Amino acid sequence: MEVKIEASWKRVLEEEFNKDYFVKLTEFVKSEYRNSKVYPRPQFIFKAFETTPFEKVKVIILGQDPYHEPRQANGLCFAVDDGIKNPPSLQNIYKELKSDLGIEGDINSWTGQGVFLLNSTLTVRASSAGSHQNKGWEEFTDAIIKKVDRLDNITKELITFGRPLKFRMKRHNLKRLLSRILSLIKPRCKAQKITVVKDYCDELQDVLIDDGHMEEVFTNIITNALDVMSKGGKLTVRTELDEAQKKAVVRISNTGHGIPKKDMPNLFKPFFTTKKQGTGLGLAISHRIVTEHKGTILVESKARGRDKGTTFIIRLPA
Repeated sequence: MEVKIEASWKRVLEEEFNKDYFVKLTEFVKSEYRNSKVYPRPQFIFKAFETTPFEKVKVIILGQDPYHEPRQANGLCFAVDDGIKNPPSLQNIYKELKSDLGIEGDINSWTGQGVFLLNSTLTVRASSAGSHQNKGWEEFTDAIIKKVDRLDNITKELITFGRPLKFRMKRHNLKRLLSRILSLIKPRCKAQKITVVKDYCDELQDVLIDDGHMEEVFTNIITNALDVMSKGGKLTVRTELDEAQKKAVVRISNTGHGIPKKDMPNLFKPFFTTKKQGTGLGLAISHRIVTEHKGTILVESKARGRDKGTTFIIRLPA
């Protein structure tokens, strides 16, 4: 069937438009617009697809259904147009973004950076939240996520607001955790001619962490290090015990090209990246995870000279 949607998405989703569930969904939505007040306006149902073409998607932010009060829904999840008062839910999102990730500004502007602002359900009856759920939209948006997930050479992050990070804190051995990560990157290090140096502190006891989240932090930093040493170099992973401050310290160093001074203040800001295919979320999320552990993460870098390179320093309560 014929659906008016941005060209790249139309090509990718053409098969989906001809499935029985979507045909039934279309009939339902048309009936709702004829007989009820429905948001957003029909021309804005696929606005998210217009603002972020398929090949440009780097990040998916997934909402539930559109705002169901007058003038709020604009086809982008969580967003409202200029001049419209932010709904309470959006106010809470902005507070969370500022406190957790340091983000300020209008969510609408993210679409130009490859952020796909998608609702699980693309329409809703006025003053009736969830009224168009279980009609077929969820199957459609699930198919979209799967299509995006197949994009080559693009890192995707699926963010669902309202779901704070959950931590299962237990005592873990940092040496064991870091060694596990390093064992997984051995083939890549060999292919890129990268020497790995491990220097673990024997006096360091197990630390209270969520090992899954901290593995994400260390993996992100180590992967970034490999990315900047495509022609060889040295990766050093060192643990230390700061007895005076009662801190466990992890230093991850690389001999890559270093980070320019102008970029240093932006490293942990969401969506800041110098990579062609990067999302700019990895370090922002890592910063949040370490902060939630009541720790700190700092960066030292030199972009010039014989000792150029970068060191990430993570300090956690010992």
